[in-house]
Amino acid sequence: MANYVNQEGQGKLVNDLAAKAQVVDKRSSDSNSSASTSNSGNDHKYGRIGTIDVPSEMQGTWYSADNDSDSTMTFGPHSYTYSDDDNSGTTQLYKQDPQWAQDEDNYTNEGIQNATKNWGKASFFNMNGSRWLNIRGWVQNAGDGSSYTVKTETIDGKQVKVLVSAGGAGNWVNAVYYQSKDMAQQNADKKFDDLNYQ
Repeated sequence: MANYVNQEGQGKLVNDLAAKAQVVDKRSSDSNSSASTSNSGNDHKYGRIGTIDVPSEMQGTWYSADNDSDSTMTFGPHSYTYSDDDNSGTTQLYKQDPQWAQDEDNYTNEGIQNATKNWGKASFFNMNGSRWLNIRGWVQNAGDGSSYTVKTETIDGKQVKVLVSAGGAGNWVNAVYYQSKDMAQQNADKKFDDLNYQ
């Protein structure tokens, strides 16, 4: 091939093209594929089958002063960070393989519990006209977890987006979060007519 290019006087053209060419290696080695999939949560380790995409309207930092406690909730694209006066921590949100969840031994294995302590089993459900993000502990096999949705409420005659936190069998509201600390303080423990309180 090189001889043909040289005979046809195209050597300079080939050199110019080669200088601008980029090589894209689409082969996958085990180390490359595990590095790329573990970041997305698709490696099936401990039943993990992908990340959950937090809705864009929910992403950001929210503040609450409900229940006599200041707390902050920050949602990222695939995680949330919670902090209050006593606790704080970040949880990565993943989909869980239902077959993995069928094995009771996975819930009692101390190694799995430690390895997944910052993982949340996340899913969505619809209730009362809202789409909720439900988060449970990765090896939680009882309880309803915590659920979150963004709603628009009227506060002092203005339409305001709030993050609603709920839990329990009836998905009862336990706190409302606002996009500023001041608004959270001003509306501490305020009840809204369209929310389901216990």
